Amino acid sequence: SAQSLRWYYLSEELRGAGFDITVLAPRISDRWGFNANLSSMIRVERCFPGPFIGLSGWLAREIHGPRVDVKDAESHSKISALSHLQSLSERLYRLARNTLNQIIFTDIRSEWYPFGWMALKRLLREESFDVLVSSFEPGVDLQLGLRAQQEFCLPWVVDMADPLVTIYTPRWRRALDRRFEAKVCTRADHILVTNANCTQALTSRHGVPKSKFSVVGQGFSEQLELYGKIGAEPNTDIAADTFTLAFTGNFYPVFRDPKELARALCSLNLPHLRFVVAGADPSYREIFRPLGERLRWLGPLDHFAALRLQRKATLLLNIGNRQAEQVPGKLFEYFGARRPILHIAGSEHDPAVGLLRSLKRGEACQNRVQDIATAISRLYVSWERHELD
Repeated sequence: SAQSLRWYYLSEELRGAGFDITVLAPRISDRWGFNANLSSMIRVERCFPGPFIGLSGWLAREIHGPRVDVKDAESHSKISALSHLQSLSERLYRLARNTLNQIIFTDIRSEWYPFGWMALKRLLREESFDVLVSSFEPGVDLQLGLRAQQEFCLPWVVDMADPLVTIYTPRWRRALDRRFEAKVCTRADHILVTNANCTQALTSRHGVPKSKFSVVGQGFSEQLELYGKIGAEPNTDIAADTFTLAFTGNFYPVFRDPKELARALCSLNLPHLRFVVAGADPSYREIFRPLGERLRWLGPLDHFAALRLQRKATLLLNIGNRQAEQVPGKLFEYFGARRPILHIAGSEHDPAVGLLRSLKRGEACQNRVQDIATAISRLYVSWERHELD
């Protein structure tokens, strides 16, 4: 997740600055093959994540684990049956998880609380820590931080990348989330946010002084080999003579909807255009299907493979969030890739637009079919004239 990546990099930098760091995290399956060069000096303690995530992780390993040797028709039949089983299990898992997220406060990951608390209590009794940091989301990290601050009187820093109350918070739960958000902002000794709009939203909501907040934006690494184990190059089929737009990350129906982008791309008749997507929810693939052979849908890539893909693209595509207090961390990865960026603004107050223009890293347009198509066509002409970079 974005916060996991954020604290992976921050932990390495803090360690390099002389801090001793212990990380408490749930024991979950690494479905992405995250090949990280984590410093041996950073202590990582993992414990049981809870019954739903623990059981679903075990089932995923059982279903996705077997490898069938393809030699005959019977093996092909086994592969087909396994593929259908994997697809069905993924849909059932998403349905169950989405349902539980709507019911459980703050979401299904709060089932980690009793196991996380036992592990945290043991760590705090074994060692003398100076500061406790809770990285949100998930909300269970804030729940653990609140209790630890109360019982052990430790200075508590909250890394609040996003507010608890957003446009995708279930309506029935917004009052409860708002009350919890106020409690966290009041009790925390200091709060980190990723942009100034988030500070403004939280101070105006809860009357917390601005002096309690610091803006620590996302970042990037120019030297990937220092952080990640460089594996095989992703099979992207990016040719030097193609105008390749790349998107890495996920689409969301409420605040990062790609429908206008899909219509714009499908309306263009640019002979050398290719669109590469890595990591997005496969349910969105259908709206891009009219692109035919111009579409390359890679599915999930590990973090460092995605970063290498970004560096090979002609143009990097970003869709902004509708909520102005959020800036996708992916945008900063794009800055690190040093490729031109087309940012599709999520709203009139999208902070990424000003950031992009001040750094002169690309262009921005509104999330409308004609605006997107016009921007891509103009950049395509620049590319044909060898003027894009």
